[in-house]
Amino acid sequence: MKKRRTRLCLLLFFLKCCIISKICICHARFGIDFLERGKNLVEDSTTISRFPSCFPEDFEERLLPKDLPDIELSPVYRVCTTKDITKRTFLSTYEEDLLNPNRKRHSLDDPSTFGTTVFMTLESVNNVLKCLTRHYPAPYIILGKVLSDLGPAQKTYERTQLKKDKDHVDWWLYTNADPSYLFNKYEPESDNKEK
Repeated sequence: MKKRRTRLCLLLFFLKCCIISKICICHARFGIDFLERGKNLVEDSTTISRFPSCFPEDFEERLLPKDLPDIELSPVYRVCTTKDITKRTFLSTYEEDLLNPNRKRHSLDDPSTFGTTVFMTLESVNNVLKCLTRHYPAPYIILGKVLSDLGPAQKTYERTQLKKDKDHVDWWLYTNADPSYLFNKYEPESDNKEK
Protein backbone atom coordinates (compact mmCIF):
# COMPACT_ATOMS: atom_id res chain seq x y z
CA MET A 1 0.00 0.00 0.00
CA LYS A 2 2.83 2.40 0.92
CA LYS A 3 4.67 1.64 -2.35
CA ARG A 4 1.50 2.26 -4.34
CA ARG A 5 0.97 5.62 -2.60
CA THR A 6 4.60 6.60 -3.26
CA ARG A 7 4.26 5.70 -6.95
CA LEU A 8 1.03 7.66 -7.17
CA CYS A 9 2.65 10.71 -5.56
CA LEU A 10 5.59 10.50 -7.96
CA LEU A 11 3.25 10.14 -10.93
CA LEU A 12 1.18 13.14 -9.83
CA PHE A 13 4.34 15.19 -9.28
CA PHE A 14 5.59 14.24 -12.77
CA LEU A 15 2.25 15.15 -14.37
CA LYS A 16 2.18 18.49 -12.56
CA CYS A 17 5.72 19.25 -13.76
CA CYS A 18 4.70 18.40 -17.34
CA ILE A 19 1.69 20.70 -17.16
CA ILE A 20 3.68 23.55 -15.65
CA SER A 21 6.39 23.25 -18.30
CA LYS A 22 3.79 23.94 -21.00
CA ILE A 23 2.45 27.05 -19.27
CA CYS A 24 3.82 30.53 -19.79
CA ILE A 25 5.33 31.65 -16.50
CA CYS A 26 6.24 35.28 -16.43
CA HIS A 27 10.02 35.36 -16.20
CA ALA A 28 9.90 39.10 -15.64
CA ARG A 29 8.24 38.51 -12.27
CA PHE A 30 10.31 35.50 -11.21
CA GLY A 31 13.59 35.74 -13.15
CA ILE A 32 12.80 32.44 -14.88
CA ASP A 33 12.95 31.80 -18.61
CA PHE A 34 9.69 30.39 -19.86
CA LEU A 35 8.11 28.57 -22.79
CA GLU A 36 4.65 28.96 -24.25
CA ARG A 37 3.50 26.46 -26.85
CA GLY A 38 7.11 25.65 -27.68
CA LYS A 39 8.11 29.24 -28.48
CA ASN A 40 10.85 30.88 -26.49
CA LEU A 41 9.41 34.12 -25.19
CA VAL A 42 12.46 35.42 -23.36
CA GLU A 43 13.01 39.06 -24.20
CA ASP A 44 16.40 39.98 -25.56
CA SER A 45 18.49 42.35 -23.48
CA THR A 46 17.67 45.36 -25.70
CA THR A 47 13.91 45.07 -25.09
CA ILE A 48 12.43 46.96 -22.19
CA SER A 49 8.89 46.06 -21.24
CA ARG A 50 6.76 48.11 -18.89
CA PHE A 51 4.49 45.13 -18.27
CA PRO A 52 5.19 41.39 -17.89
CA SER A 53 6.30 39.79 -21.13
CA CYS A 54 3.70 37.02 -20.90
CA PHE A 55 0.99 39.66 -21.45
CA PRO A 56 -0.28 40.05 -25.04
CA GLU A 57 2.04 42.17 -27.16
CA ASP A 58 -0.70 44.74 -27.69
CA PHE A 59 -1.83 44.85 -24.05
CA GLU A 60 -0.87 48.46 -23.48
CA GLU A 61 -2.35 49.74 -26.74
CA ARG A 62 -5.51 47.61 -26.88
CA LEU A 63 -6.50 46.76 -23.30
CA LEU A 64 -4.97 49.15 -20.79
CA PRO A 65 -7.37 52.06 -20.17
CA LYS A 66 -5.99 55.33 -21.56
CA ASP A 67 -5.09 58.52 -19.69
CA LEU A 68 -5.34 57.09 -16.19
CA PRO A 69 -4.55 59.73 -13.58
CA ASP A 70 -1.94 59.11 -10.92
CA ILE A 71 -3.76 57.89 -7.84
CA GLU A 72 -3.00 56.82 -4.31
CA LEU A 73 -5.61 54.67 -2.60
CA SER A 74 -5.46 53.80 1.06
CA PRO A 75 -6.50 51.66 2.75
CA VAL A 76 -6.94 48.80 0.30
CA TYR A 77 -7.28 45.10 1.05
CA ARG A 78 -6.13 41.97 -0.76
CA VAL A 79 -6.23 38.26 -0.02
CA CYS A 80 -2.71 36.87 0.36
CA THR A 81 -2.36 33.21 -0.64
CA THR A 82 1.41 33.04 -0.07
CA LYS A 83 3.03 32.34 3.29
CA ASP A 84 4.74 35.73 3.37
CA ILE A 85 3.91 39.01 1.65
CA THR A 86 6.26 39.05 -1.33
CA LYS A 87 6.26 40.17 -4.96
CA ARG A 88 4.53 36.89 -5.84
CA THR A 89 1.58 37.92 -3.63
CA PHE A 90 0.74 40.55 -6.26
CA LEU A 91 0.55 38.49 -9.43
CA SER A 92 -2.10 39.55 -11.91
CA THR A 93 -5.16 37.37 -12.48
CA TYR A 94 -3.65 36.33 -15.83
CA GLU A 95 -0.38 35.21 -14.24
CA GLU A 96 -2.31 33.28 -11.57
CA ASP A 97 -4.33 31.58 -14.33
CA LEU A 98 -1.10 30.54 -16.04
CA LEU A 99 0.38 29.12 -12.84
CA ASN A 100 -2.78 27.23 -11.87
CA PRO A 101 -3.98 25.10 -14.79
CA ASN A 102 -7.13 23.97 -12.93
CA ARG A 103 -8.26 27.53 -12.31
CA LYS A 104 -11.13 29.12 -14.22
CA ARG A 105 -9.79 31.07 -17.19
CA HIS A 106 -10.64 34.75 -17.47
CA SER A 107 -11.40 36.75 -20.62
CA LEU A 108 -8.35 37.94 -22.54
CA ASP A 109 -10.39 40.95 -23.70
CA ASP A 110 -11.01 42.22 -20.17
CA PRO A 111 -8.40 44.65 -18.79
CA SER A 112 -9.13 43.34 -15.26
CA THR A 113 -7.64 39.97 -16.24
CA PHE A 114 -4.20 41.59 -16.46
CA GLY A 115 -4.50 43.56 -13.25
CA THR A 116 -3.80 42.78 -9.63
CA THR A 117 -7.00 43.01 -7.63
CA VAL A 118 -7.37 45.00 -4.44
CA PHE A 119 -10.56 46.06 -2.68
CA MET A 120 -11.53 49.29 -0.96
CA THR A 121 -13.74 47.63 1.67
CA LEU A 122 -13.21 44.86 4.15
CA GLU A 123 -16.61 43.37 3.30
CA SER A 124 -15.63 42.74 -0.33
CA VAL A 125 -12.27 41.18 0.50
CA ASN A 126 -13.91 38.94 3.12
CA ASN A 127 -16.15 37.49 0.39
CA VAL A 128 -13.07 36.63 -1.68
CA LEU A 129 -11.34 35.19 1.40
CA LYS A 130 -14.26 32.81 2.00
CA CYS A 131 -13.96 31.51 -1.57
CA LEU A 132 -10.16 31.17 -1.55
CA THR A 133 -10.17 29.33 1.77
CA ARG A 134 -11.44 26.32 -0.19
CA HIS A 135 -8.45 26.41 -2.56
CA TYR A 136 -5.49 27.53 -0.46
CA PRO A 137 -4.22 26.21 2.88
CA ALA A 138 -4.14 29.45 4.89
CA PRO A 139 -5.08 32.61 2.98
CA TYR A 140 -5.31 35.84 4.94
CA ILE A 141 -6.13 39.50 4.39
CA ILE A 142 -3.45 42.12 3.89
CA LEU A 143 -3.88 45.87 4.19
CA GLY A 144 -1.93 48.55 2.35
CA LYS A 145 -2.07 51.16 -0.35
CA VAL A 146 -1.99 51.52 -4.12
CA LEU A 147 0.59 53.86 -5.65
CA SER A 148 0.58 54.72 -9.35
CA ASP A 149 4.38 54.84 -9.27
CA LEU A 150 4.32 51.02 -9.35
CA GLY A 151 1.79 50.83 -12.18
CA PRO A 152 -1.44 52.46 -13.29
CA ALA A 153 -4.57 51.74 -11.26
CA GLN A 154 -8.27 52.33 -11.71
CA LYS A 155 -11.40 51.87 -9.66
CA THR A 156 -13.08 49.22 -11.78
CA TYR A 157 -16.50 50.82 -11.42
CA GLU A 158 -15.24 53.87 -13.34
CA ARG A 159 -14.79 51.63 -16.39
CA THR A 160 -17.60 49.08 -16.04
CA GLN A 161 -20.38 50.97 -14.19
CA LEU A 162 -21.36 47.59 -12.66
CA LYS A 163 -22.56 47.60 -9.06
CA LYS A 164 -20.51 44.47 -8.29
CA ASP A 165 -17.34 46.43 -9.12
CA LYS A 166 -17.93 49.39 -6.79
CA ASP A 167 -15.22 48.30 -4.29
CA HIS A 168 -12.89 46.63 -6.81
CA VAL A 169 -9.63 48.21 -7.99
CA ASP A 170 -7.47 47.04 -10.91
CA TRP A 171 -3.76 47.70 -10.50
CA TRP A 172 -1.60 46.99 -13.54
CA LEU A 173 1.81 46.57 -11.95
CA TYR A 174 4.95 47.26 -13.95
CA THR A 175 7.32 44.37 -14.63
CA ASN A 176 9.76 45.14 -11.82
CA ALA A 177 7.25 46.58 -9.36
CA ASP A 178 7.17 45.02 -5.89
CA PRO A 179 4.43 46.54 -3.73
CA SER A 180 5.04 44.14 -0.83
CA TYR A 181 6.61 46.93 1.25
CA LEU A 182 3.28 48.82 1.15
CA PHE A 183 1.28 45.98 2.75
CA ASN A 184 1.00 44.29 6.14
CA LYS A 185 -1.12 41.48 7.47
CA TYR A 186 -4.53 42.85 8.39
CA GLU A 187 -5.28 42.86 12.07
CA PRO A 188 -8.85 43.87 13.01
CA GLU A 189 -7.65 46.60 15.38
CA SER A 190 -5.60 48.16 12.52
CA ASP A 191 -8.77 48.85 10.49
CA ASN A 192 -8.74 52.56 11.27
CA LYS A 193 -4.99 53.06 11.08
CA GLU A 194 -3.40 54.39 7.93
CA LYS A 195 -0.23 52.75 6.68
